[in-house]
Amino acid sequence: MLGDVVASLAAHGFERVLVFSAHTGNDGTLAELAGALRERARPARVTVVHGIDRVSALWQAASLREGISPRESGHHAGEYETSIMAALRAEAVRWGELREGASGDVPDPQTLFYPSLRAHANDGVVGGRAAAERAER
Repeated sequence: MLGDVVASLAAHGFERVLVFSAHTGNDGTLAELAGALRERARPARVTVVHGIDRVSALWQAASLREGISPRESGHHAGEYETSIMAALRAEAVRWGELREGASGDVPDPQTLFYPSLRAHANDGVVGGRAAAERAER
């Protein structure tokens, strides 16, 4: 399916395509398919981002520079990602509903989300405060 999508984008004039998934379960598949996706998208240039553990470490380091702990930064939909959304589309953030969630209550994101997020965050909240200014920086 991804091959068809990148081929279609290239056929419709896209010059660059970014393929990214923050879902750890997709990470190995993206790494495995990177070369084939680049071939399917020619002449467009395809960047396939994988290595979610490295990406998470970069996100948490950026949060630390802003005074946000790894616990607050969150594994998913935490301060970091919510701040990015606030910078991109502030109206999409439900500001009145932000509160601390379960993002730091487990050491490994896999145990947060699997077998079910409901065990740790029944209402789906996994992160708390956010600020567009931090994301801009």
